[in-house]
Amino acid sequence: MRSLILAAALVACSPEPGRRTPAPPVAEVEHVDRIVHGLRPPAEVAGEPVRYSLADRMKHFRVHGVGIAVFDHYQLQWARGFGEADAETHAPVTEATLFQAGSISKSVNALAVLEAVGSGVLALDAPIDDALESWHVPANELTRATPVTLRMLLSHTAGTTVHGFPGYAAGEPVPTVQQVLDGKGNTPPVVVDQPPGTAFRYSGGGITIAQLALVERSHEPYPQILAERVLGPIGMTKSTYEQPLPASRVAEAAAGYQSDGSPIAGKRHVYPEMAAAGLWTTPSDLARFFIELQRGLAGTSRVVTPAIAREMTTPVFAKDGDGLGVFVMDRNGAHMFGHDGADAGFQANAIASMAGGYGVIVMANSDNGFELFGEIANAVFAEYGWPGRGPTLERKSLPADQLAAIAGVYGSPALPTVVTVENGRLYEHHPFGERYEVVSTSDGKLVDLRDGIALADNKSYGPAPRIADHASPLVELERSGLDAALAATRALPDGTLSPDDLNGYAYSLLSENPRGALAMFEFAAAAFADSMNAHESLAEGYEAVHDTAKAIASYRAALAAESRDTKTPPAFKQQLHATCEAALKRLGAT
Repeated sequence: MRSLILAAALVACSPEPGRRTPAPPVAEVEHVDRIVHGLRPPAEVAGEPVRYSLADRMKHFRVHGVGIAVFDHYQLQWARGFGEADAETHAPVTEATLFQAGSISKSVNALAVLEAVGSGVLALDAPIDDALESWHVPANELTRATPVTLRMLLSHTAGTTVHGFPGYAAGEPVPTVQQVLDGKGNTPPVVVDQPPGTAFRYSGGGITIAQLALVERSHEPYPQILAERVLGPIGMTKSTYEQPLPASRVAEAAAGYQSDGSPIAGKRHVYPEMAAAGLWTTPSDLARFFIELQRGLAGTSRVVTPAIAREMTTPVFAKDGDGLGVFVMDRNGAHMFGHDGADAGFQANAIASMAGGYGVIVMANSDNGFELFGEIANAVFAEYGWPGRGPTLERKSLPADQLAAIAGVYGSPALPTVVTVENGRLYEHHPFGERYEVVSTSDGKLVDLRDGIALADNKSYGPAPRIADHASPLVELERSGLDAALAATRALPDGTLSPDDLNGYAYSLLSENPRGALAMFEFAAAAFADSMNAHESLAEGYEAVHDTAKAIASYRAALAAESRDTKTPPAFKQQLHATCEAALKRLGAT
């Protein structure tokens, strides 16, 4: 099996049918082979190695296709595709397969904006309204006290609303950027509702304002601006911001898939919010982009100046955090930067070193792609021996009474963590979620093997306050069922739980535990009977387990709740109404 997988990966990267491709260097083949059969968790216990194959993990998480690019010493080392770009046509993922980059689009956009600042087209610290013509930031006392600037928008510190964008399925009308900002698309209007420049809050809405400013000052279409300022100069020859993707290039593109493995509507969504979510690219091209930023930091780039590279990778508030278009982070003691991304049916992750020119790009055509990214990156870091690879822990046993004292429920009623003891070892899980071991180490720490993070000293769990078992409806739901969960909910202060929080957690469970996710959706709909979103999400849960009759009933319940729902914003209610109508038509219920 190992040789077949590797051979398929190498054949998939052939540039032209019929042309013989020189065999890659033996060392490169060995690197790839060890990585794709050596995925690993972020931390390991000495003498207890854990390894996974990429093929097995893709199957486990229902991920159809993955693309990987690895770079080192400021050079692309290799790129490969694995699995299928389109499960219907069985087209393989190759090095040239296009994926949607999601929010990594913001990183490439930031470089274009800073290039425009450097050429005098835009000003980084002037009021952004000075650069806007057809639309302006809605004025209020907050914006009058502190005008929003481009620097704030790029660093998510402008106080703007709208976290992200769902895109538009094939056949849906696509609004203009101005209409998106006014809330006339499928998201609420973009406004400033907290003091600009005072705090970080992720806002795709703010990045869309920056997109409009760049277009109106450059007097060119956005995809053309990005091609001229970034994609062309860096050599990202496969990449484009064109939305929708031109028909002539659709054959190059992967199809997007939901967490249950089914395709999204129309296979690919359209994003007029191009700067925030609209980049089509390959792992190789993204590697070229991050390498060029690394070269800029090293003073060796012909495209990115050291000043721009430092501007992008300097956190605005904390030592680690948001720069301009990228996030700066510590990875097991190594100073890194990067970004991740998620569009409908697509996810991506980019990690690059601040020094040394190394890193990895992973892209997937699945809403479950994030489940693989850490394990792949861990294998790459370990294979190349890079700074930042995960630690090896020395296990230390704890006495039974100490373990019993640590066990319990922690966190909040909305998202509790259950810590249990089994055979002298500690484990933790969120209700209905996968269980992970918490290891007591020889240096007196408790380390979560899920992410390698030390939680506290080994005398207490530490990362969150302990709460009573019965205080969390989700714990009651897992242990005793719906009636017990509803009883626990009634005992909580109003506002402790929200349908959006419950639904968000339920969606995250769909791939690993569909039945558990459905129990969560059913609980949310029962606890918040007037919420359109709760009933619509329950309908999607029923569809995921192929219960069409109950799905239809729940879509109808969502429509019936529209007049009663006083908490959902009108724009979102309109979106939910359209979604329910379309679903009922698709299911033959209209």
